[in-house]
Amino acid sequence: TDTRIVKINAVSNDAEKAQAIANAVAQAYIEQDRLSRLQSGRESVKWLNTQLVDLKMKIRKSEEAFQKFKEREDMISLDEKQGAELSEISKLNSGYIVARTERLEIESISDKLNNENDGGQSIPVALLDNPVLQKLGSELNSLQSDLADKRRIFKDTYPEVIKLKDRINLTEQNIVMELKKQRDFLRNQEESFIKQLDAKRQDTLKLGKKEMDYLALEREVMTNREMYNALLAKVKELSIVGEIEFNNIRIIEPAPIPGNPSNNRK
Repeated sequence: TDTRIVKINAVSNDAEKAQAIANAVAQAYIEQDRLSRLQSGRESVKWLNTQLVDLKMKIRKSEEAFQKFKEREDMISLDEKQGAELSEISKLNSGYIVARTERLEIESISDKLNNENDGGQSIPVALLDNPVLQKLGSELNSLQSDLADKRRIFKDTYPEVIKLKDRINLTEQNIVMELKKQRDFLRNQEESFIKQLDAKRQDTLKLGKKEMDYLALEREVMTNREMYNALLAKVKELSIVGEIEFNNIRIIEPAPIPGNPSNNRK
């Protein structure tokens, strides 16, 4: 530690008076230092108390802002809301996948019909998730089976063969029309799902922004509280120290009476 020694000399025609003056100066210096420390401590406590008042008001304002934000943005159950948004996105995405898959199947069947000129292959009725198409597909498969049987016996110019081929062509036309209607319906569904997904993703992004604001406000409240508690602890510490008589100045050796041989030291 940094230790300093101060030597006090007093001059007087009276030896005892000189001794008293030197000792009095030393005591006065010690008392002045004690009072200075006490005054400094009191001023520090006073300043800190002022800061505590300001910080307490800041805490109240930050808490009010935090509460208003939660109520305004309905962020009381943030985790539940995020879970609901993600669940809704998952449902919409599943719906989109189903609609797209069915549309591709419809288009595959349409291409199949367009490429078949003689009705040689049957329509996969099980893939047609539509009562009208299922009925038309069953009729077409049945007509194609009858035509195959007739062709084993009769030529294509035979009236019944011609009649069956006409019915097959008509049924295929009806299927194509129904497939087009179903395809357009599924396309509209896809577009609807895409729009809803985009909207939900935007909502999720906004919710993420709200979450950041939420966390920032929450962090501000916590920081203000921590600062207040730390400051309060410091005030208590200074208040306790101020009540304790503490002095780091002491007299090493009282002043002797000048001229006393027993007090002369080298």
